[in-house]
Amino acid sequence: MQTSPQVRLSPLTGIVLAAVLLAGTAAMADSGPTNASPSLRVVSAGDLKTLLGQARGTTTLVHVWATWCPPCREELPSVLRFRAAHTGHGLEVILVSADAPKQRPQIVSYLAQAGVAFSSYLIDNPDAIFIDTLCTNWSGALPASFFFGPKGELRQWWEGKADPEKYEETAEALSKQVRNGGRQ
Repeated sequence: MQTSPQVRLSPLTGIVLAAVLLAGTAAMADSGPTNASPSLRVVSAGDLKTLLGQARGTTTLVHVWATWCPPCREELPSVLRFRAAHTGHGLEVILVSADAPKQRPQIVSYLAQAGVAFSSYLIDNPDAIFIDTLCTNWSGALPASFFFGPKGELRQWWEGKADPEKYEETAEALSKQVRNGGRQ
């Protein structure tokens, strides 16, 4: 039985290869027609607090992601399916990109390719103030998901990619809490 040789890359080669792959992904996202027309607005920590206070749903999911983050790109379709399944059922989803502001064209293109036709947001400054606005225990790792209750209070959160079932279980548990007057 033949085995294939292992290839070892130098750190610099690995960085260059990652840049080429990301550039290719961005080029693919820029190609092809799309019907979606996403709106991308810059949001500060204070703006996000205001958005949470104005949320119309009984539960709001704030999902923080970035185009340069492979787990984020893998998870985003599941988050969008979750949003679609719960639209009109008391759940609001707010997408927040942690990309650099100069990446705005790539973010809009990526969201369009993903079929996002609703308002999304771009962090104005992903610093400790922004991170602490969502959760003081959050390290800033991406992707990250934060479920807030009807009064803008943090109910559940996690960092890292999650299975679609985790979103469903969390939404169901929070819905039961709201129906029971906030009791678990």
